[in-house]
Amino acid sequence: MDVVTAYLNGTLEEEVFMEIPDQRSDVLKRVLAKRKIGSQKAIITEVNILQTAKRWNKGLDECVDSVCLLKKSLYGLRQSGLQWYKRLSKLLIDIGFEALLQDPCVFVALKGERMMLIGIYVC
Repeated sequence: MDVVTAYLNGTLEEEVFMEIPDQRSDVLKRVLAKRKIGSQKAIITEVNILQTAKRWNKGLDECVDSVCLLKKSLYGLRQSGLQWYKRLSKLLIDIGFEALLQDPCVFVALKGERMMLIGIYVC
């Protein structure tokens, strides 16, 4: 199984700040243009996203050399892979798997004579 957005699901253990990219408005417009509106819930979500985006852009336009505090892992952070591993391994241990001492990316669960192996590869 491939977890497509794995790196975005890690929880940061320390404060990490990043500079706001200059192209934020262009990127935001492209993202919003690709969104599809289907249900009433999606329309409400779109309105909320647009209102939030306008508020952020207004606030950011008034700042010089602005930075933001990251709340979650992000692609490009050195610790993103480790944070994802920690989150996934905790879940596997909570449901009865054990990490091998020889290779902490291999998890095993035994039920009677049955064995289940899970291997994790973070790239």
